[in-house]
Amino acid sequence: MVEYAEVLGIFTSLLATVITFHDKKLLKQLRKAKALDVSTAIAFSNLNKLQSWRLRRSVSRGDIMQSTEGRYFLDEVNFSINTRRRRRRALTFALIAVALVLVLFFGLK
Repeated sequence: MVEYAEVLGIFTSLLATVITFHDKKLLKQLRKAKALDVSTAIAFSNLNKLQSWRLRRSVSRGDIMQSTEGRYFLDEVNFSINTRRRRRRALTFALIAVALVLVLFFGLK
């Protein structure tokens, strides 16, 4: 049981790292091009499947906006609001997980 948990932990950490890498790459491209409104929106070319999925996900969250067909820009306000929400959600999850581990550890002795 412990081995499965370790493998699952490693896998989820690796997946989170890959996703974060691709999200930051998209943001870097938008910021480098100063694509912060409709008039400066850029088109992404040669996105792989994972990058396309992360772009669609960012658009659905409102972090990245799609202006015209295939052109995108970064909505800094929504991005910062959503980043705070994600961090708060992650912290809440981590606190619940720690509490659960403590209850299980001390409750089983």
